[in-house]
Amino acid sequence: MRRTFEAAVAALLVLRRLRVVGAESLDIVIELFQDPLCYEFFSKSTYMDSICYANLYTDGTSIAFAAKIIDFADGDQGRNIFAVGEYSDDCYSLYSAKRIWREGECNPWIGPNIWAMMSTKPRSKTCQGDGCSRLSQTIQTFYEQSGCTGLQYAQIKFPVQSECLRYYNGTQKFAVDGAVTTITQTDYPLNDNCCAEGCATEAALGTVYSLENERCYTFYKDKAPRSFKWTMDIYSENPGGGGAGPRVPPLAVQAALGLAAWAATAPA
Repeated sequence: MRRTFEAAVAALLVLRRLRVVGAESLDIVIELFQDPLCYEFFSKSTYMDSICYANLYTDGTSIAFAAKIIDFADGDQGRNIFAVGEYSDDCYSLYSAKRIWREGECNPWIGPNIWAMMSTKPRSKTCQGDGCSRLSQTIQTFYEQSGCTGLQYAQIKFPVQSECLRYYNGTQKFAVDGAVTTITQTDYPLNDNCCAEGCATEAALGTVYSLENERCYTFYKDKAPRSFKWTMDIYSENPGGGGAGPRVPPLAVQAALGLAAWAATAPA
């Protein structure tokens, strides 16, 4: 919690220097393929920019990743440019150098024998149609004064479609009920995949926190921030819906795909 909070404070200080350009956000779409030419489609997932996700693609290497848009398309011929980082912790320590992607390019993805293409979808209250992102999020806002008054001290955002996210002591998920009154945070301490596999029954249930939407909570008593609250930013009729994580081939299948890809591209 402390590291996450300190990172949010640092990010807020940066954001205060930036010009607000509008309410629309861009989410990142990652399409996975089973061949190095990106012809054999496998799955598609949508991610929020710069959020620290658990690495569910490989075992025994990096444990988290984050994708960020670092340059925006300019003109009809422009393409968005992304940076993808793999991490050995909750997105503080790089596991390897960040890789730069251009929208529409087919490149090796995280893990063996998986390829991917990246694009974007706009997310806003006015966006309509299949080309819009429907990711909803919960926002934890800290305030300098008690009672959630005074200046905002920091904000932390989390997607609420039960994605598996990385935090300093393990992994966690966020979800919201249909009435949008209760946000559920489930932590999986010392676990790398939100107990998707290999957990005892009790551990698989996780440590659950029920958080009331719009309720003000007390934080520090003698220093800022003295209070915080959770709110929801809804873009879907089913804000807590969606998958619990990306659909990826099992490692054994990834190995087989690698052999098939090599055979398809090897010289005769």
